[in-house]
Amino acid sequence: MKSATSFAVFTAFAVSSIEALLPPSVGVCYVPWRLQSITWETLQADMSQISKYFKHIRTFELSFGDYNAIDVAAAANLYIDPTVQLGNPAKIDSEINAFCEGYKRNRWAVKTVYVGNENLRNGGFGQYTVNELLGYIQRVRNCVDPSQTSVGTVQRITEWVTAPDAMILASNCDVIGVNIYPFFTISQETSIQKLQSQWNSMIYHV
Repeated sequence: MKSATSFAVFTAFAVSSIEALLPPSVGVCYVPWRLQSITWETLQADMSQISKYFKHIRTFELSFGDYNAIDVAAAANLYIDPTVQLGNPAKIDSEINAFCEGYKRNRWAVKTVYVGNENLRNGGFGQYTVNELLGYIQRVRNCVDPSQTSVGTVQRITEWVTAPDAMILASNCDVIGVNIYPFFTISQETSIQKLQSQWNSMIYHV
């Protein structure tokens, strides 16, 4: 059963099965970029604050300074949906290795891992072809227990709806992440209405 996750306005706010329309599970995207000094203590202070309101986080990379993002979340008893960052090709191997090592130590904490974020090639946009992304996805799959953890990728709604091979990518994922930015769409609808319209479009295409 294919699942889709929608990320909008900086918050990962809806995780629902398209077929079953299960109730949403609410989490939040987290990065430590605002911190002048990234230490274990400052990271755990952030996790403590997050845990008051959310049960899981999504990250955009596996390393927070010298610390593994999975270790950081697990130490605070939070679930984590990490993203294997593919933006810098020279660092892809280290990102995948960081995921695999963190997963070995804390597999209970990782329900979903996303491989890549907004980088599917579509006309003049994006770095990677579908086949390249599927290659990275398979490398990550080799590290996970499929009964414990889903593997997918996060792309803009534009790519999921219009990229020629997007559905080939989706069909090879357990879950897909959808970045939706209502404020970039010009219309008379409210932001929530625009978000709902675009989410309905995703349901239609997937």
